[in-house]
Amino acid sequence: MSEQQKQEYLRIVHLLGGLRALINENQILEIIPCLSKKDNCIGKFDQDLINVLYLLKLKPIGIDYFTNIDHIKGYYPPEWRLASHYDYLIMSNLTVSIDMAWSHISSNRTLKDTKLRDLSNRITFFIRSCKYRLREISEAYMNELLILVKQQQTEERLFSSINTLRTIYAINAFLSDACMLRDRLAEFIAIYVYPDSSEKKISTFSSLRKYILKESLILNDSFANYLHKISAQEVEIGWLGEIGLYRDYLTHTGLLNNLQNSFFMRFDHKVLESNIKLPFLVFPLIDVEKIKHINSNIKTLDDMQQWRKQIDELNQKSKKDALEFCFNSLNNLLALASELIKKSLVKPEIIQLSADDIIGEIIIS
Repeated sequence: MSEQQKQEYLRIVHLLGGLRALINENQILEIIPCLSKKDNCIGKFDQDLINVLYLLKLKPIGIDYFTNIDHIKGYYPPEWRLASHYDYLIMSNLTVSIDMAWSHISSNRTLKDTKLRDLSNRITFFIRSCKYRLREISEAYMNELLILVKQQQTEERLFSSINTLRTIYAINAFLSDACMLRDRLAEFIAIYVYPDSSEKKISTFSSLRKYILKESLILNDSFANYLHKISAQEVEIGWLGEIGLYRDYLTHTGLLNNLQNSFFMRFDHKVLESNIKLPFLVFPLIDVEKIKHINSNIKTLDDMQQWRKQIDELNQKSKKDALEFCFNSLNNLLALASELIKKSLVKPEIIQLSADDIIGEIIIS
């Protein structure tokens, strides 16, 4: 996108499928990329952009804000914000992001608990990292989609290219950081929600889950029961359990097979009510139950060949998209982080300086 276009739009909404939404100075909503110029402009809107996109059944995942000339010129990346109400918390009558709220715990001047300061710093870091990784996945989708449109591809099909590797690495990076965030939240729970478990030195959600089961906490503790349910990786798999299973799947598949031959993207179309046809990408994710079943049956080289064949077939049938899964997973992690921050010994507070904090004479130059 050119500097002139960035100056016109100032904000660009990332959508599922690798699409972007923009409202120009004439209040015309544009979707890029498009299959033809006539499909580029959706129409004129006076409403909030996000609401309009939901009405059009286009799902936003985040927004790039170009707030200064350095963003526009590309010297620095734009300000990235998640398009999710889970990312915000009301603090001191102000609305702040969840990562900012956790950072206010670590920067609290009255905090003497070094473990809490360290954990809140780590939680802040991995929340921000997951947000950034989600943007990387969205960017990888769009780059792939732009190439297909420039090549005038119109037929719906499964494909894999060298560029697909970038998407795979971005997804794997997100899942790895999401697991790190998961485990830091588990540490926090072990120390500050269930302090009796501190002697066990719990540092992963897996070890926290074992503690909850061993102590039979799920029988009379609704929060423990909730944690046990969301982290399940057997029978009824929980959303937190899914994150770990998909992380393992991508990592182990990468080691066992040629990545470019193991994963595919699907070039598809999305048709709006106005009959406007938009290009759309999906990175199929196989159902986790089927992954576990296939992986458990690998014992010989022949099994490996059969495994690859089954993976290919499941990829072609899958309707679950990686970008949407990662977005939903991050929302769930943010909701959990938002709930846990209420259990902190020190509440997040925005530092407000008063005249008593200023030492010496104030000189205005």
